[in-house]
Amino acid sequence: AQQAFRFCLKHQRKVEFRRLCETLRLHLANVAKYSHQTHSINLSDPDTLQHHLDTRFAQLNTSVELELWQEAFRSVEDVHNLLTMAKKAPRPAMTANYYEKLTRIFLMSGNALYHAAAWSRYYAIVTTMGGKSEEELSRLAGQVLISALAVPVGLQGEDSGVDESKGKTARLTALLGLTKAPSRTGLLKDAVSCQSSSIFDVD
Repeated sequence: AQQAFRFCLKHQRKVEFRRLCETLRLHLANVAKYSHQTHSINLSDPDTLQHHLDTRFAQLNTSVELELWQEAFRSVEDVHNLLTMAKKAPRPAMTANYYEKLTRIFLMSGNALYHAAAWSRYYAIVTTMGGKSEEELSRLAGQVLISALAVPVGLQGEDSGVDESKGKTARLTALLGLTKAPSRTGLLKDAVSCQSSSIFDVD
């Protein structure tokens, strides 16, 4: 599958890439459907889960490289569904990649609130991983603050009483691993309280 992703990326075969993604979704659905059988695929096995996650993250990365933003969003949902089925957290580096891709997807979709929330989540995981220079962390901290400031004043996660809107909000909130929908106020508070004061030293 990953070789096929690379082929689609190299030759810009977007239609074939979408078909491949659909095939993989069908395969995963069948894993869940036949999980009770004796020789079924066991996603609780760490190695099996890792192989599936590697494939889905390659799918996500390829979607972004091809600028297929709708497919990228569906790939994020694929990753989330896989983790939900397996009930196991991915490696920190994979989690960071997941949130970084979400920042780009939400930016392209024009969703300022969830774009800012994704930056906040990305920054949080990067700081726990380590390996970034002070300059890089300062730049990322600034990005978190700027994205939060860019959210229109008064915009909340639950901005409508319509059931469809609430369903979409719950879906996006779950993808970010949050227990409740983000708000501009909360994101700004997190940006100020949790990040280094060095982000304010910019001339």
